[in-house]
Parts: sequence; C-alpha cells; structure tokens
Amino acid sequence: VGIGGGVIMDFAKLIGFYAKLPVINVPTSSATCAAYTPLSVCYTPDGRTVGSKHYEYEVNAVIADIDVIATQPKRLLLAGVFDALAKFVEIKQRFDENSKDYPIGLDWAYVLSQKSFLQLLEKTEKYILDIEKDSITNTVEQVVFITIAVTGVISGIARGSNQTALAHKFYESTRAMFFEESKKYLHGEIVGVGLLLQN
Repeated sequence: VGIGGGVIMDFAKLIGFYAKLPVINVPTSSATCAAYTPLSVCYTPDGRTVGSKHYEYEVNAVIADIDVIATQPKRLLLAGVFDALAKFVEIKQRFDENSKDYPIGLDWAYVLSQKSFLQLLEKTEKYILDIEKDSITNTVEQVVFITIAVTGVISGIARGSNQTALAHKFYESTRAMFFEESKKYLHGEIVGVGLLLQN
C-alpha cells in the first residue's frame, strides 16, 4: 500500500512488482498520475532520475479521498494539470487522425487526452475558485478525476507507443543533469516548461 505523493506511488508499484504482491495506492494530491499509471519512475537514493520501469499489468486499486485531495496546495493541483495537459501535446505530436495504422491503445489515448486537455482548460480556474470557497463541487471532483485517473489510464494504454514525449524527457534530463537546481520544482512544473519544447 502506497500512501502519499508520486514518488511513494511509484515506489509502492516497484515493491509490488519485485515482491509479486498486489498494489493499492492512496494519493494525497493530484500532482501526478503516478497512482494509476503502470510504470515507476526510478530514482537514486539522493533523488536523481535513472529511467522508468513499465509494468504489464495495472495497479490493483486506487483510493482517492476527495476531502483529502481538496486540501492540497494550489501548486500541487497546477503541477498535476500541467502533467495531464502534456499527455495530449505529446501524443498529438505523432498522431495523424486520418491514419488507421496506430496501435489501439494509442488511438484511445489520443481521444482521452484530447478530451482531458479541453476539460482542464475549461475547468481548472473554476476548480481554484471553488476550493478557495471551501466548496467541493462537481468541477473539483472532475479535475481531480482527470489529473489522477484519466491521465493514468492514458499513460497506461499509450504504453509509450514511440510518441515524442519531449516534456517528460525534459523532466527526466533536468532531474538527472541539473539535480540540485531542479530540486525545488515539482514534476508537473518541469514538465510544464518542457511543453514549450513540444510545440
């Protein structure tokens, strides 16, 4: 059972893989899709990235308590939004809507990521206003669902699919080569800057 942020979610999946045990993740923020996605970003003991491990199976269960997640700092929310927005931008880079030659997972990842992208552009500002009023609305629940569950599903079904994921590669490279300078920034914040490379 992993309880916490993205690093803990990834660590729980890694332990589950080596121990051959089921994994239950309980995210305490929506800063990443790590609770759902069937991969672990791996780190050195001091926190540098050393690649990712992809799994052939999904996480067994994810329990996301909206009352807990709604108390997250705005910075964590926005990091999750940037991470989610990146999925569409990265997949779109190699996707041709007129082609019939894509793996089925990439096809559906494209459709889901496009819908998520548009929904987040429309709903994120309202989420912030609602949370500032201590109000857990449908918009709050939808944004949390998109950033944790839908984005994790997109990542899982795309399975990399050779898309040009520059935003996420920028994150991995920054964490590896400029570790000290990047320590104070969140995954989604660095991915958000990486999106500038993708467009």
